Amino acid sequence: MRKIIGHLKNHVKEDFHPITYGWLLIFLVTTISLNYYLNYELGILNSFYRQPISLLFYCSNFLFAYYAIAVPQLLILKKGYILKNYKYWLRSAFFICLVGHSIYFFIYKDLSYGDHDVYEKYFLKKVMTEIKSFILIFIPLFLFWFIIDRKKPDSESFYGLKLKNTNLLPYGIMLLIMTPLIFWASFQPDFQKVYPILKPWKLLNPFGLSDIQQLAIHEVFYGLSFLTVETLFRGALVIGMVKLVGKDAILPMVAMYAFLHFGKPLGETIGSVFGGYILGVIALRSKHIFGGVLIHIGVAYLMEATALWQHYFNQ
Repeated sequence: MRKIIGHLKNHVKEDFHPITYGWLLIFLVTTISLNYYLNYELGILNSFYRQPISLLFYCSNFLFAYYAIAVPQLLILKKGYILKNYKYWLRSAFFICLVGHSIYFFIYKDLSYGDHDVYEKYFLKKVMTEIKSFILIFIPLFLFWFIIDRKKPDSESFYGLKLKNTNLLPYGIMLLIMTPLIFWASFQPDFQKVYPILKPWKLLNPFGLSDIQQLAIHEVFYGLSFLTVETLFRGALVIGMVKLVGKDAILPMVAMYAFLHFGKPLGETIGSVFGGYILGVIALRSKHIFGGVLIHIGVAYLMEATALWQHYFNQ
């Protein structure tokens, strides 16, 4: 735990600049406020879902979030020469657009799924929703790393996805510290509307599965989706960008990560800013993301578990 705190202290000491951090604060306060006031993500952006133009809109959404922070930051820090490097633009845009394409991808929702009843089709689509990010983000990322980065001297693992010399105990302690806050959040109405992601009590035993069996299957793939998120945001966008921008990879990633949460409860979006920053610093300093994977999946499962407790045992 001391090592993690040390990483954070050292990074803030070395990285803090009143203008770059101030601009990030102004940008996030403004965009987060507008999103929830105008219902931007759910009411405006998603109104174009399943239309070809939405691919452009989703990619542009995340490109805006990332470069609105990255470009001013590099200019303010007198590192504008990085912006003249085509590798910076191609690499970062590829990583960013993987997210936009994954959100846009809807073909699986239009499949007939044979003669299955409405509940079985719904269950299949929920599982496919969790699998799609692994297929559309994780696999392309791995291929990119394998072809482009694998043989580079400083690429000892797939964007920090390694267990060697990784002490996971501090991350377990962090999860314990967060547990009471998550438990408190589970009593909030907006939390209960969103979680658990799969609400088996609304289904009539699809495929003959009990509530527990439905949850067991869904939660496995739900956890896999967070492995994908960590590999992209803390792996590719931090560790994968370090050679080009160094420690300046974190703030743009944080902004983009906040945008990823715009469809979630407000408290979760705000929490993602701090969580994204902390996990980004840890990834940058330790060169691994497994701690972040544990935290991310652990928090997700705690939110699922407390929401299930609210429904089954606290009604």
